[in-house]
Amino acid sequence: MLEKLTKALGEELSKEVETKLKEAGLEVGVTNDGSLVDAEKHDNMKAELKAANEQLKDTNSKIEELSKNSTVTEELKAQLEEANNKYEEYVKNADSRVRDLQIKTALEKGLIARNANQEALDLIIPTINTENIQIDKAGNIVDADDVFNPIVEARKTLFGKPVEQGAEPQKGTNPPTDTSQMTDTEYFKMKMQN
Repeated sequence: MLEKLTKALGEELSKEVETKLKEAGLEVGVTNDGSLVDAEKHDNMKAELKAANEQLKDTNSKIEELSKNSTVTEELKAQLEEANNKYEEYVKNADSRVRDLQIKTALEKGLIARNANQEALDLIIPTINTENIQIDKAGNIVDADDVFNPIVEARKTLFGKPVEQGAEPQKGTNPPTDTSQMTDTEYFKMKMQN
């Protein structure tokens, strides 16, 4: 994606866009499929993946170490079985966490594309049944309209331009007066007139 941006805008303009994004606090990272994602999310996902890989290496080395020992006792066999069980559970949980993260990211992307208010994302996402949601290779939800249209219809106030709250000012009234620059005499005179 960044390569295409650089090619389309030229290197100088591309760097200027990147600088303006950083100045605005909008750091982005590039995923494997070339799409942009918030840099903090990208870094968190990479750190979690790195930690998972390190734990996997550690577990594999323990399994190999226990397997190579020719004088395996019953205690070692039990440890080996326990390590295998932990490994299988870890892989199962890791796959589940990765899928949950992919679904959450795809939901956020889809809701934002449908003009969901940013503050409302944490309210909307937990209400969505993710059990039957499928993600394509690009990280998008398969049959997204079937997932999002009922949500948009049911929660219209959470989509589009934020609703401004509060009373309309009454016409014909004086605007509030800044009393911070008044002397005591001016302040009391104003109070006496009201």
